Amino acid sequence: MSRIAVIGLGRIGLRLAWELKDLGYDVVGVDASSSAADRAERLLGIEVKVADVTALDGLKASVKDVDVAAVALPGSVGHKALLGLVTLGVDTVDVSFSPEDPYSTIDHLARKKGVTVVVDAGVAPGLSNMLIGMLVREMNAKRARILVGGVSSDPSAPLGLSATWSIEDLLDEYLRKARYIRNGRVESVDPLSHVITVRIPGIGDMEAIPTDGLRTMLRNLSGLEMLIEYTLRWPGHARVIKELLHINMLDESPITVGGCSVAPRRLLAKLLESRLTGYKDLVILITEAWNGDEWAGFRAIVEHSDEWTAMSIATASFQAAATDLLARGRLEGPGVVAPEELALKGNLAEYVLDYINQRGVELEKLKQPVEIIEDRYQL
Repeated sequence: MSRIAVIGLGRIGLRLAWELKDLGYDVVGVDASSSAADRAERLLGIEVKVADVTALDGLKASVKDVDVAAVALPGSVGHKALLGLVTLGVDTVDVSFSPEDPYSTIDHLARKKGVTVVVDAGVAPGLSNMLIGMLVREMNAKRARILVGGVSSDPSAPLGLSATWSIEDLLDEYLRKARYIRNGRVESVDPLSHVITVRIPGIGDMEAIPTDGLRTMLRNLSGLEMLIEYTLRWPGHARVIKELLHINMLDESPITVGGCSVAPRRLLAKLLESRLTGYKDLVILITEAWNGDEWAGFRAIVEHSDEWTAMSIATASFQAAATDLLARGRLEGPGVVAPEELALKGNLAEYVLDYINQRGVELEKLKQPVEIIEDRYQL
C-alpha cells in the first residue's frame, strides 16, 4: 500500500489519519505542534513528524518518502502548504479553505510537475459539489441549492456553535462576498444582507446565510441557471454576528488595550475557541436541484460519536475516500481535480457514497423541497 502523509493533526486530520490507517495505508502524521503530533502517535500508533509545513525545507523533509499527501490545515496556511507540495511533485488531496482560485494558482504548476491535486475535499465544498454533479448528470438539472451547517447540537450554546473546526475560517464566512449563479451569471452578495429562515426535515427551523462555498462549481457548472450555497445556523445567530460586526469585533486592524496591541478578530477567535470547546456538534447537508418541474434532493445528518466530532466524521470521510482514489490511480490527472468531477467524469461517486456511508455519513433522498419560511430578498 502507498505511504500517505496527513498534514495537520487537528480534529479533522486526526480522524483522517485514523481512516487511512484503517484502510491499510502506511500513514505518517505531520504537524507544527509537538503536542498534536504526540497525541496522534499515542492515539493512533502512527509515525509522526514535527515540522513547519509553510517552509519548503520543512515540508520537503516531511514528505520525502511519501506517495500522496492529504492536507487538513486552516485556510490561512493551507494554500501555502499546498503550493509547496505541488512544487515538490507530491500528489495531494486538500481540504483547506482559502480564497485563492486553484485553477489560476495551482493547475498550471501541477500539470508542469505531473501532479494531481484534489481540491476542496471536505463537506461543503466537497461532498456538496459531488452531489450537485450527480444531480446535473442524472436529471440535467438547471437550478440547484446547497444548505449546509456545522452547529452545536445544543442550540443554546454561544452563537449556537461548537469549536470543531478553525474559528478563523468560520469568521471569514461573514467577511467574504458570497458568489452565486443567477440567470446564468456569477453575482455576489454580502452574506448578512440576505438571511432567510428554512424548515429542515428532522431538525426544525434554521437561519440560512449565503456563503462563498461554490468555488470550482462557478467554473465547472457555469451552464446552470441558478446555483447558491447557504450556511445553516440556529435562529438568532445572524443578529449576533451583525452586532459583532457593528462594534468592529471582526476587524483585523489592531487596537491597543493595556499597552498591548491586539486585532479584535483574533481576540474574538481565541475567546470562541475556549468558550465553544466541549459542546457536541451536528452537521447538516442538503443538496437540491430542479429541471423545470422535476425536483430531487439529498440529505445527510451527521451526529457526534463518543470519540469523534460530527464535523471530523463528515469531513474526513470524504477526504479519505478521495485520497484512496488518488492513491489507487483512479483519478484523472495531472492538474486540479474538483469534487464535482467525481460525478461528472467516470463512475466514482457511487464508490464515495458507499464509503462515507460505512463511516457514518448516511445519505437519504428527500421527499419534497426544503420549505422557505421567510425570505425578505428572493435570489
